[in-house]
Amino acid sequence: MIHVVAFALGLFAWTFLEYILHRWFHTARGRNLASREHLRHHGRPDWFTPLLPKALVLAAIIATAAALSTVLAGAAIAATFASGIALAFFGYDALHRRAHLKAPRNRYGARVRARHFHHHFSAPDMNHGVTTSLWDRVFGTYQEPGLVPVPKKHAHALAWVLDQNGAIAARFADRYRLV
Repeated sequence: MIHVVAFALGLFAWTFLEYILHRWFHTARGRNLASREHLRHHGRPDWFTPLLPKALVLAAIIATAAALSTVLAGAAIAATFASGIALAFFGYDALHRRAHLKAPRNRYGARVRARHFHHHFSAPDMNHGVTTSLWDRVFGTYQEPGLVPVPKKHAHALAWVLDQNGAIAARFADRYRLV
């Protein structure tokens, strides 16, 4: 049972790390490689940092989390906790990519996209969480998306939101608008 709890805590810990890292990328304003990569993604929303650099960052996070949790709970539980963080990271990465490239399949997917594209196109200092808005709400950086403006120059990166004429598809017109 303790391993189930440790794994779940690892999953939950990732949501906090995701928020902190994403917020830091914006605060750094291009002064480090991670921030520059992130700003590149904002400039080209259909571009994603290649997996290898992300994996190196994840390895550093896992090593740090495993070392700290080994001191607190022992090596076996630390490995389980770190595994939860790693799985959550890969889930986040897949969700983030899917949010940009595919239409939502359910209400959760629709909310993720609205929050995230509000962050991309309206309020880059708000809505740093992709998988959850929990930490944005805790730290006061949550902003309700409302009608999300999609710049015409970036609309191709969200092709799923467009109809065959290049306008916002009717099924998304209540949540997105071209600007």
